[in-house]
Amino acid sequence: MPTFLLGKSVDDVIEPELMPKDWYPFAIYKEPTQEPNKVMADKEQGPLADKAGYNVIVDIRCLDESEYKGRVFRVYLSLPGVGDDERRNPVTGQTTIDGKVQRNAKFAQDFGGTVEGDRFSLALGGSGMLYVTQGMDLSGQNMINSIDIFAGSRPLAGSEPEMVGNEIPF
Repeated sequence: MPTFLLGKSVDDVIEPELMPKDWYPFAIYKEPTQEPNKVMADKEQGPLADKAGYNVIVDIRCLDESEYKGRVFRVYLSLPGVGDDERRNPVTGQTTIDGKVQRNAKFAQDFGGTVEGDRFSLALGGSGMLYVTQGMDLSGQNMINSIDIFAGSRPLAGSEPEMVGNEIPF
């Protein structure tokens, strides 16, 4: 049986360290893209299926001056899709489309982007604050950090978000 060199003893492996739950500064380090969500991409369900739509994919890097500096995350900003104008949040009564518009517009503003009419822009290097949480990965076996997008976003201290126009609908 062949034997391979690991380069380090398994006894010396350091377990991953989770970031504590808290607000952290982040910057966009890749150009954001728009991609179909899972329902839209599913060939059996397709673009007319309930909840079909698109996500804006935002790759961010932690700017915190700690051992967590440089950690990367991916944020999915859900764009309004099929049926979002009919569904309502059972707690707030707000339509899903309005919730998505508010959340995405605030994210764009907090990260130095712009909001005008039914459009928003995000720039490479834009920075803001997001809440990091802890939870199980999809396998249910490992604890991981993730961004709680429903906690919202905040501008970095000292930065003032800019809003153009008086409407935010997408």
